[in-house]
Amino acid sequence: MLHSDMYAAGYVLDPEYQSPDNGQHSNVEVMRGFHNIVGKLLPDFEDQVKAIEQLAKYRNSEGEFGRPFVKASAKKLPG
Repeated sequence: MLHSDMYAAGYVLDPEYQSPDNGQHSNVEVMRGFHNIVGKLLPDFEDQVKAIEQLAKYRNSEGEFGRPFVKASAKKLPG
């Protein structure tokens, strides 16, 4: 299987794969790829911390990410 940091980041952020039982967040290679992308795109340390905090909110459907219409529309967007 082809693997790159960009594919890993896409996989982590894809709403289709946000189920806790899919194991993506416990996959070291996937999460390393995501973190590598965060480090490349956000050189400022504080921005990196904010991005990881936002990922946690996204995964836990907190704040704006938890609104029913946001969750429903994310599943209908083309992947």
